[in-house]
Amino acid sequence: MELLRRWIVARLRRRVRELFRHLYLRQVEHLQPWQQRRATIPLVLYCSHNGWSDVALAIVLSYGPLHLPSLFLVTPHQLEHFAILRYCRAVALQWDSAEEFELQLPALLRRIHPSSVLWVFATGEYLSTGATETLLGCAQLVQQLKHPVAMAPVVWHYRLLQEEPACYIWFGTPERFEPPNGALGPLVQHCSRRLQELYERQQLELYTAPPAGAYQRYRL
Repeated sequence: MELLRRWIVARLRRRVRELFRHLYLRQVEHLQPWQQRRATIPLVLYCSHNGWSDVALAIVLSYGPLHLPSLFLVTPHQLEHFAILRYCRAVALQWDSAEEFELQLPALLRRIHPSSVLWVFATGEYLSTGATETLLGCAQLVQQLKHPVAMAPVVWHYRLLQEEPACYIWFGTPERFEPPNGALGPLVQHCSRRLQELYERQQLELYTAPPAGAYQRYRL
């Protein structure tokens, strides 16, 4: 199984490199407790979503330079088209069906430990950020974990038409949340707002000039 996983990751890396060679990451230091396996609570990374390459790149990063014990929460549609991703710890969840989602949760909860990192990719109409169904699913997941969890927004930006195509990823600051006792709306709205604000900050900076040294450069 490990040999198969390595082959899949190498194949995904080649596919991603066909789009861009350079990768710029910002505030990776937020991930250190999970990279070093000394975290005491799981981390949920709720991400803006542009396409299939987001999931592929998250897998390449987790098994490569970031060394994260990750699970990748995707839609059944995504896993149907990229079935091999299940061998890299991709899990299909029916975000838009409350009944199906509740049935799928127990199996997912059994796979989560204190150092787990869960990548969640939003789907939606407005620039694919702040999707209600996905963030509501995140809130339900936090509620069912029965213990604290850290949550952080992550935004992605691709520049594929420039001379050296590149991807920019900004990791927001993790926040600790206790499982909600009542309505999930406040947590959903808070996460949606953080994701949107970070996305807008990234867009503004990239179209003007990012602060010197803000992003660390990686080569795929």
